Amino acid sequence: LLKNENDAKELAELLNEKFEGRLTSYSNGAWINTVKYGTSKATGIAHYAELMGLDKNDIYTVGDFFNDLPMLQAFNGYVVDTCHPEMKKLIPNVCIDIAHLTEIAYKN
Repeated sequence: LLKNENDAKELAELLNEKFEGRLTSYSNGAWINTVKYGTSKATGIAHYAELMGLDKNDIYTVGDFFNDLPMLQAFNGYVVDTCHPEMKKLIPNVCIDIAHLTEIAYKN
């Protein structure tokens, strides 16, 4: 846990530069999520979808911070209304909560 969101963002950027091609770091509030380069929530979901024979158009994802961005961009991504304000600029689909997203998915 860092002091604030800005410190986490700066450290994530520094880690991405220093370990380019080996790991990827995402800021998540005052936290940092670090994963092996080339992996993300999106690659995990894609792998699961392939194993289960799911069509990517049938997969809905929800998130609130930058660590969720690859997943939200790869699938039917929604941000919760309480997400980081910048996320709403990147992901136009907004839901109130998981129950609301479930309603949206069933209508589609």
